[in-house]
Amino acid sequence: MAAVAANASDLVYAISPSVTDDELNDLFTTAWLDHRPGSFQPILQRSLAYVCAYHTGQLVGFVNIAWDGGVHGFILDTTVHTAGHWPAATSTGPTGCP
Repeated sequence: MAAVAANASDLVYAISPSVTDDELNDLFTTAWLDHRPGSFQPILQRSLAYVCAYHTGQLVGFVNIAWDGGVHGFILDTTVHTAGHWPAATSTGPTGCP
């Protein structure tokens, strides 16, 4: 697992860390009204990669980088915890893009 601290805040990004179904189901339940708990492991095992964002050890963000098994990758399941108890990322762009 590669971990990178975000701009001197308490956010830590990890690339394809060991993440449990409970952690992901808790996150998805806060962000998606119609989420039904289930196993993410079959999805994660087939992903090109995925990125988890943690704040003080709690999973607060997730994005899956899926692929076609060849040369095409695409982003799915972008999810951010709705509580918002972590520092905001800094932004210089008008649409929130750094």
